[in-house]
Parts: sequence; structure tokens; C-alpha cells
Amino acid sequence: MTPPGLQKSASAAVFPSTAVSSLPGPRAIHAPTRLRTSLFCASVGAGVASAGAEVAQIAETSSLALGFAKFSGTAMTAGAALLFSPIIYTMVRNRSGDGISRFTFWLQLIGFSAVFLYNASKGFPIAAYGENISLAVQSLIILILATLFQRKVNLAFFAGLAAYFTWVGLCLFGFLSPAALSVMQIFATVVLT
Repeated sequence: MTPPGLQKSASAAVFPSTAVSSLPGPRAIHAPTRLRTSLFCASVGAGVASAGAEVAQIAETSSLALGFAKFSGTAMTAGAALLFSPIIYTMVRNRSGDGISRFTFWLQLIGFSAVFLYNASKGFPIAAYGENISLAVQSLIILILATLFQRKVNLAFFAGLAAYFTWVGLCLFGFLSPAALSVMQIFATVVLT
């Protein structure tokens, strides 16, 4: 906490119309208005220089942080590429879709797609959402394999795929409003949580 005398002197520097400085001491010092104004300008100038140094330090730190964020995003995307691969491998090796809930993978496909479409439409760097693209593609592969191996290929499945790819195209080419994209993001959060 700042001592009371210094708080008053700081307010005198900020408000130069104050006639008497109240620095602690044996007597009050009367400073002419011109001197108080000069001290005020010097104080502001020092503050600006200090702020400039802080901005430079933040810029240096944010370069490091940005590099770390890009590395982390790339690592997450690479890791996500391996998340569902054991399921895909097992399905192909056994030629079976037993135990796979197609409804779950429809929801995951839509959820992961909503996340990456929202982020892509906002212009965020791909490192921020690349893992969702990978997970959406893997969900689509599992969905197709499960449908084939469970012998559930029918008109409804193809209609669902057509609706999905139409929706993706509308989002990627900017035909949906920002409000619709926000609703998609909320839906994705609920589905994927």
C-alpha cells in the first residue's frame, strides 16, 4: 500500500491545479504551475516509455507463446489422427461392425464438423482446430464401415450423407449466418461433452 503522503503527491502531479504539494516533510513546498505541468508531462512520458517497454516484452513473450501454441496444435492434430485408428483397423481386419453404434458416430461426425466449420468460418488458424477435421474424417470412415459391415446401406444412409455434405458446403462457402454458426458451436459442445 502506498503511504498517504505519496498518494497525495501523485494526485498533485495528475491534477496540476493543486497549489501546494503535500510531500511529507517539515514544511509544504510551493511549486509554480509551470513546474508542476513539466513534472506531469515528464511523468506521462516516463509512463509511455514504460508501457512501450512492457509491450515489447509482451510481444517477445507472445512470439514464444504463439510458437508453442502452433506446435501444440500440430501435435494435437497428429495425435487425433491416431485416436480412432485402432477402431478402424479392427473393423477392417475383422470385416465386422459389431458393437459400433452408428448413431454415436453420426453425432460425433456432426459435432466435430461443427467445431471445425465454426473455426474455419471465423478465420482461425488451422492449428487451432485441425484435430477436429481429423476426428470428423475418422468418424465418417467408421460410420461408412459400420454401415457396410452391418449391411445397413439404404436410401436413408445416402440421404444422410448428402445432407451432411450439403451442410458442410454451405458452411465452407459462407451461406450460413454467424448466428447459425454459433448455434452449431453450442450443439457441438453439448454433443461432444
